[in-house]
Amino acid sequence: MNKHLKHVVYLSIWSFTVVVVWIGLSLFFQSERSQVSDEILQEADHIPPTFDRQALQDLGRRRSVEIDLTEVVEFGESTPQATESGELEDASLSP
Repeated sequence: MNKHLKHVVYLSIWSFTVVVVWIGLSLFFQSERSQVSDEILQEADHIPPTFDRQALQDLGRRRSVEIDLTEVVEFGESTPQATESGELEDASLSP
């Protein structure tokens, strides 16, 4: 065999191996991704085919919450220490 033919055979075997591994891994990961556990299948059986569409729309709406982030609360300088029993010595953490 000449040198050029050896390179072509080597490249062909290497390419074939890469393609087979690629296809095998793709099939494996696709099967892993599409599996649904038995627990989820059992829970899905309990969902009635007729359900309240208004309830689903209500779930989709977000509630607005207003928080005042400008208020500054300062605590005292000392950090309370825990006793042997786990209680705080100075539990007064008033602003």
